[in-house]
Amino acid sequence: MRPLGGFLLRCLRISASGERCSGWSLWLLSGNPALTGALRMKARRKVPVSNSGLDCRRLYYWIR
Repeated sequence: MRPLGGFLLRCLRISASGERCSGWSLWLLSGNPALTGALRMKARRKVPVSNSGLDCRRLYYWIR
């Protein structure tokens, strides 16, 4: 599995070259709402998860 930064950078390079990055999907586990808000993407699904006592969310993003 590739890190999120590499995934997003690849999408940006593809978009800049005129190609599309559509049809990709991403599941992200996060316990920091401010950090996921900085992505400026709307999650299609949000699943509450407890990870070692921390309240987290599994977020599903569909890249169009």
